[in-house]
Amino acid sequence: ALVRRAKFNLDLRAADLLVEQLQVAVRGGFPAPLDAVVFVPTTPWRLMWRGFHLPERLAEVAAAAAGAPVVPALRRTWGFAQAGRNHAERVAAGAELFRVRLPVSGSVLLVDDVLTSGASAHAAAAELLVAGATSVSCLVLAASGPLRRVPVGIS
Repeated sequence: ALVRRAKFNLDLRAADLLVEQLQVAVRGGFPAPLDAVVFVPTTPWRLMWRGFHLPERLAEVAAAAAGAPVVPALRRTWGFAQAGRNHAERVAAGAELFRVRLPVSGSVLLVDDVLTSGASAHAAAAELLVAGATSVSCLVLAASGPLRRVPVGIS
């Protein structure tokens, strides 16, 4: 409910509460060292509409706990939003969602607010591997709907 309020009702207090909850959850750090933290980007028009990008704020918290930099390594293409798409549509669109902006290396933590089908996370992770990451882990606040298998591989 807090994620929904932050993303779709532009409730800054809800976003602040989510950030505070993540700060508590990662206070002890992460089980393995991280070289970079990357947030899943949104489209420029969504960023203008919301005025903030929750995954970017969450990435800052994770980066502070990990002692690693936030690297804006990905950019979002100008496609349609994943919200409202069914699983097959999400997977089909996944390969076209992101492009590399900056190189990364080593172990990367990918941060997003919601994992629905896994298609966006998979597409972003694939791009990070192309950008130089040796491994990609994902941190999300919430999972929505039934999680399904997303084909793995880089084309």
